[in-house]
Amino acid sequence: AAELERLERSLDSDATVLLLGAPGTGKDRLARLLPSRSARAAAPFVRIDLAALSDDLFDSELFGHERGAFTGAVAGKPGLLEGADGGTLYLDRIDVLTPRAQGKMLRVLEERVFRRVGGTRENRVDARFVASAAPDLPRRVRTGEFREDLYYRLAVLTVKLPALAERRGDVLPAARALLREAGGPFAFTPAAVKALRSHPFR
Repeated sequence: AAELERLERSLDSDATVLLLGAPGTGKDRLARLLPSRSARAAAPFVRIDLAALSDDLFDSELFGHERGAFTGAVAGKPGLLEGADGGTLYLDRIDVLTPRAQGKMLRVLEERVFRRVGGTRENRVDARFVASAAPDLPRRVRTGEFREDLYYRLAVLTVKLPALAERRGDVLPAARALLREAGGPFAFTPAAVKALRSHPFR
Protein backbone atom coordinates (compact mmCIF):
# COMPACT_ATOMS: atom_id res chain seq x y z
CA ALA A 1 0.00 0.00 0.00
CA ALA A 2 2.85 2.40 0.83
CA GLU A 3 4.44 1.68 -2.57
CA LEU A 4 1.17 2.49 -4.37
CA GLU A 5 0.82 5.72 -2.39
CA ARG A 6 4.34 6.76 -3.48
CA LEU A 7 3.39 5.89 -7.03
CA GLU A 8 0.23 8.00 -6.81
CA ARG A 9 2.28 11.00 -5.65
CA SER A 10 4.73 10.54 -8.54
CA LEU A 11 2.20 10.45 -11.39
CA ASP A 12 3.29 13.78 -12.81
CA SER A 13 7.01 13.12 -12.37
CA ASP A 14 9.28 11.41 -14.88
CA ALA A 15 10.70 8.97 -12.32
CA THR A 16 11.37 5.53 -13.78
CA VAL A 17 9.09 2.84 -12.38
CA LEU A 18 9.96 -0.84 -11.90
CA LEU A 19 7.05 -3.26 -11.48
CA LEU A 20 7.99 -6.59 -9.90
CA GLY A 21 5.55 -9.48 -9.94
CA ALA A 22 4.70 -12.93 -11.25
CA PRO A 23 2.64 -13.32 -14.46
CA GLY A 24 -1.00 -12.37 -13.90
CA THR A 25 -0.40 -9.90 -11.07
CA GLY A 26 -1.48 -6.88 -13.13
CA LYS A 27 1.85 -5.37 -14.20
CA ASP A 28 0.61 -4.51 -17.72
CA ARG A 29 -2.60 -2.97 -16.40
CA LEU A 30 -0.72 -0.81 -13.89
CA ALA A 31 1.82 0.24 -16.53
CA ARG A 32 -1.01 1.50 -18.76
CA LEU A 33 -2.74 3.22 -15.85
CA LEU A 34 0.31 5.34 -14.95
CA PRO A 35 0.34 7.62 -18.01
CA SER A 36 -3.46 7.81 -18.10
CA ARG A 37 -3.35 9.67 -14.78
CA SER A 38 -0.45 11.99 -15.69
CA ALA A 39 0.42 14.96 -17.88
CA ARG A 40 1.48 12.42 -20.54
CA ALA A 41 -2.06 11.01 -20.84
CA ALA A 42 -2.56 12.21 -24.42
CA ALA A 43 0.97 11.24 -25.51
CA PRO A 44 2.00 7.86 -26.98
CA PHE A 45 2.15 4.75 -24.81
CA VAL A 46 4.53 2.23 -26.40
CA ARG A 47 4.93 -1.30 -25.05
CA ILE A 48 7.85 -3.47 -26.06
CA ASP A 49 7.80 -7.18 -25.18
CA LEU A 50 11.50 -7.80 -24.64
CA ALA A 51 10.96 -11.54 -24.19
CA ALA A 52 9.85 -11.70 -27.84
CA LEU A 53 13.00 -10.00 -29.17
CA SER A 54 16.22 -11.77 -30.03
CA ASP A 55 19.46 -9.98 -29.19
CA ASP A 56 19.93 -9.34 -32.93
CA LEU A 57 16.57 -7.57 -33.24
CA PHE A 58 16.88 -5.54 -30.03
CA ASP A 59 18.86 -2.64 -31.53
CA SER A 60 16.75 -2.30 -34.68
CA GLU A 61 13.41 -2.49 -32.86
CA LEU A 62 14.34 -0.16 -30.01
CA PHE A 63 16.59 2.34 -31.78
CA GLY A 64 15.45 2.04 -35.39
CA HIS A 65 17.79 1.83 -38.36
CA GLU A 66 19.01 3.84 -41.32
CA ARG A 67 18.69 2.80 -44.95
CA GLY A 68 21.39 0.30 -45.86
CA ALA A 69 22.31 -0.43 -42.23
CA PHE A 70 22.01 -4.16 -42.94
CA THR A 71 20.81 -6.50 -45.69
CA GLY A 72 17.15 -5.81 -46.33
CA ALA A 73 17.16 -2.31 -44.82
CA VAL A 74 15.85 -0.66 -48.01
CA ALA A 75 14.51 2.32 -46.07
CA GLY A 76 15.13 3.99 -42.74
CA LYS A 77 12.80 3.05 -39.93
CA PRO A 78 12.21 4.79 -36.59
CA GLY A 79 12.47 2.60 -33.51
CA LEU A 80 10.16 2.29 -30.54
CA LEU A 81 12.13 4.91 -28.60
CA GLU A 82 11.24 7.49 -31.23
CA GLY A 83 7.64 6.32 -31.20
CA ALA A 84 7.44 6.90 -27.45
CA ASP A 85 8.97 10.40 -27.55
CA GLY A 86 6.89 12.70 -25.38
CA GLY A 87 5.04 9.77 -23.85
CA THR A 88 5.73 6.52 -22.01
CA LEU A 89 7.86 3.51 -23.00
CA TYR A 90 6.89 0.29 -21.22
CA LEU A 91 9.77 -2.21 -21.17
CA ASP A 92 7.95 -5.45 -20.46
CA ARG A 93 10.16 -8.29 -19.07
CA ILE A 94 13.35 -6.25 -18.85
CA ASP A 95 14.86 -9.07 -16.79
CA VAL A 96 15.34 -11.18 -19.96
CA LEU A 97 17.83 -8.75 -21.55
CA THR A 98 21.25 -10.14 -22.43
CA PRO A 99 24.32 -8.47 -20.86
CA ARG A 100 24.96 -6.65 -24.16
CA ALA A 101 21.41 -5.29 -24.33
CA GLN A 102 21.53 -4.35 -20.64
CA GLY A 103 24.55 -2.12 -21.36
CA LYS A 104 22.74 -0.37 -24.21
CA MET A 105 19.62 0.13 -22.10
CA LEU A 106 21.70 1.61 -19.28
CA ARG A 107 23.09 4.31 -21.61
CA VAL A 108 19.58 5.26 -22.75
CA LEU A 109 18.39 5.60 -19.15
CA GLU A 110 21.47 7.55 -18.06
CA GLU A 111 21.81 9.95 -20.98
CA ARG A 112 18.40 9.83 -22.72
CA VAL A 113 20.17 9.55 -26.08
CA PHE A 114 20.45 6.82 -28.72
CA ARG A 115 21.59 6.24 -32.29
CA ARG A 116 19.74 4.40 -35.01
CA VAL A 117 21.52 1.29 -36.29
CA GLY A 118 23.83 2.50 -39.06
CA GLY A 119 23.40 6.12 -38.04
CA THR A 120 25.85 8.68 -36.68
CA ARG A 121 23.46 11.29 -35.26
CA GLU A 122 22.54 11.10 -31.60
CA ASN A 123 18.83 11.46 -30.95
CA ARG A 124 17.36 12.60 -27.66
CA VAL A 125 14.29 10.94 -26.21
CA ASP A 126 11.81 12.52 -23.83
CA ALA A 127 9.88 9.61 -22.37
CA ARG A 128 8.94 8.18 -19.03
CA PHE A 129 10.26 4.65 -18.65
CA VAL A 130 8.24 1.93 -16.96
CA ALA A 131 9.72 -1.57 -16.74
CA SER A 132 8.41 -4.90 -15.51
CA ALA A 133 10.26 -7.98 -14.30
CA ALA A 134 9.81 -11.23 -12.41
CA PRO A 135 9.88 -10.91 -8.61
CA ASP A 136 13.30 -12.57 -8.37
CA LEU A 137 15.12 -9.70 -10.15
CA PRO A 138 16.83 -8.45 -6.93
CA ARG A 139 18.24 -11.96 -6.40
CA ARG A 140 19.57 -11.98 -9.98
CA VAL A 141 21.29 -8.66 -9.31
CA ARG A 142 23.01 -10.17 -6.26
CA THR A 143 24.21 -13.18 -8.29
CA GLY A 144 25.54 -10.96 -11.08
CA GLU A 145 23.04 -12.13 -13.72
CA PHE A 146 21.59 -8.63 -14.06
CA ARG A 147 23.59 -5.39 -13.95
CA GLU A 148 23.38 -3.64 -10.61
CA ASP A 149 23.80 -0.17 -12.15
CA LEU A 150 20.92 -0.81 -14.55
CA TYR A 151 18.75 -2.15 -11.74
CA TYR A 152 19.22 1.02 -9.69
CA ARG A 153 18.44 3.18 -12.73
CA LEU A 154 15.20 1.26 -13.16
CA ALA A 155 14.22 1.02 -9.49
CA VAL A 156 13.75 4.73 -8.80
CA LEU A 157 10.20 3.76 -7.84
CA THR A 158 9.66 0.04 -7.26
CA VAL A 159 6.24 -1.54 -6.87
CA LYS A 160 6.01 -5.19 -5.83
CA LEU A 161 2.75 -6.79 -6.95
CA PRO A 162 1.84 -9.80 -4.81
CA ALA A 163 0.34 -12.92 -6.35
CA LEU A 164 -3.44 -13.32 -6.23
CA ALA A 165 -3.06 -16.06 -3.60
CA GLU A 166 -1.75 -13.35 -1.25
CA ARG A 167 -4.64 -10.98 -2.07
CA ARG A 168 -7.70 -13.08 -1.39
CA GLY A 169 -9.90 -10.03 -0.88
CA ASP A 170 -9.15 -8.80 -4.41
CA VAL A 171 -10.28 -11.97 -6.21
CA LEU A 172 -14.00 -11.23 -6.48
CA PRO A 173 -13.70 -7.47 -7.27
CA ALA A 174 -11.10 -8.25 -9.96
CA ALA A 175 -13.29 -10.98 -11.49
CA ARG A 176 -16.31 -8.65 -11.52
CA ALA A 177 -14.25 -5.88 -13.15
CA LEU A 178 -13.19 -8.29 -15.92
CA LEU A 179 -16.80 -9.35 -16.39
CA ARG A 180 -17.87 -5.70 -16.77
CA GLU A 181 -15.16 -5.20 -19.40
CA ALA A 182 -16.59 -8.12 -21.37
CA GLY A 183 -19.88 -6.18 -21.71
CA GLY A 184 -23.39 -7.56 -21.77
CA PRO A 185 -25.78 -8.47 -18.95
CA PHE A 186 -23.48 -10.96 -17.21
CA ALA A 187 -23.25 -11.80 -13.52
CA PHE A 188 -21.66 -14.58 -11.48
CA THR A 189 -23.96 -17.25 -10.11
CA PRO A 190 -23.73 -18.01 -6.37
CA ALA A 191 -21.87 -21.24 -7.26
CA ALA A 192 -19.32 -19.28 -9.32
CA VAL A 193 -18.79 -16.80 -6.48
CA LYS A 194 -18.21 -19.70 -4.07
CA ALA A 195 -15.72 -21.32 -6.51
CA LEU A 196 -13.78 -18.04 -6.91
CA ARG A 197 -13.57 -17.56 -3.15
CA SER A 198 -12.35 -21.10 -2.52
CA HIS A 199 -9.90 -21.45 -5.45
CA PRO A 200 -6.26 -21.65 -4.24
CA PHE A 201 -4.79 -19.39 -7.02
CA ARG A 202 -1.28 -20.75 -6.52
